[in-house]
Amino acid sequence: MKSQKELSFDVISSLRDQGRSNVEILMEGSGILLDKYKNKEWIKSKGNCSDQEILKYSRDLLKNWMKKDVRLNGGEKYIPLNPRILLKVG
Repeated sequence: MKSQKELSFDVISSLRDQGRSNVEILMEGSGILLDKYKNKEWIKSKGNCSDQEILKYSRDLLKNWMKKDVRLNGGEKYIPLNPRILLKVG
């Protein structure tokens, strides 16, 4: 079974190779991940979720790895913004 990171990378890379935009990747990719979830190719820590919950989770998962994975984001190191730090500075 693949990790969510590797599964996300595979789905995003495959759809990018087909010329899909990021929006199309999020929509089509979440459907692909739903199918893979139903086929037990990956699992979510909280089980017994509805299809709608899996689709939302999948879109968020893909968005997350599009930002964080250097193989997908142009080699940029992801630096998360911490709102508490921003409040102290400003």
